[in-house]
Amino acid sequence: MKRTLFTLVALLLAPLTVLHAAGENTARKGDGARQAAQTSQCNDVPSHPFDLILCRPTSNSITVSVLCYEDAEGFIAYGTQPGKLTARTPAQPFRKGQPAEIVLAPLQPNTQYYYRLQSALAGSGEFTFHTARPPRRAAVRVGMHAGHRRTCPGKGGLGMPPCK
Repeated sequence: MKRTLFTLVALLLAPLTVLHAAGENTARKGDGARQAAQTSQCNDVPSHPFDLILCRPTSNSITVSVLCYEDAEGFIAYGTQPGKLTARTPAQPFRKGQPAEIVLAPLQPNTQYYYRLQSALAGSGEFTFHTARPPRRAAVRVGMHAGHRRTCPGKGGLGMPPCK
């Protein structure tokens, strides 16, 4: 009996313990309601000098959007072999917080490219993109179906009625 009573009390108090523990990581809003507070640092982005975003890919060009977090000057180096970036854009200024767009062209269709940003602040690692592939042609299959044709072997030969 004592064990059953203890189990019953534990089951009744367990939700209160969970609510109390959850309340430790909550903050009160102006209306008195509790709201979960973020305790994880998984969304914290480490400090970095710039962001690169590729956009508007075509078969012969791609646009690189560069957003620097400090004023800098730089260029994009690119090529079709890793470590051998033989082409580059003209150097240009990047203003803090203002995105700059750089068009890489002319490029070869359906080709893997390697690129990197080089600036006085820092250089990026080497990244890749692929120019647009040619459109795929839909496979067209032509099939002919001739209905069952009866051959007339004669007068009801092979168990078939005579042809008319």
